[in-house]
Amino acid sequence: MGEISWEEAATHPQRHMLTRALGLTRFINVDEFDLELQDGDRLLLCSDGLNEMVPDDTIAETLAEGAVDEVAWNLVERANTAGGVDNVTVIVVDVSD
Repeated sequence: MGEISWEEAATHPQRHMLTRALGLTRFINVDEFDLELQDGDRLLLCSDGLNEMVPDDTIAETLAEGAVDEVAWNLVERANTAGGVDNVTVIVVDVSD
């Protein structure tokens, strides 16, 4: 299977198709990678309901504002205000020593 660029992926007609999901089969292939985290880093895990509705720069700005629970609610609200055509899942985690 070939790879496409981020720009192509953003507008690809099959961008919403799942290629893997938990519970469909006994075993799944999991992508994993190492990431060096430092005290003060903030992680965002989200569904496409967020990044399809809210521009990356707005997400980055919102992530820099306030406590994780407040930021998560603000991101969901921004997605819903922008049209909210898909369900939205947001998890924000602060890294600390």
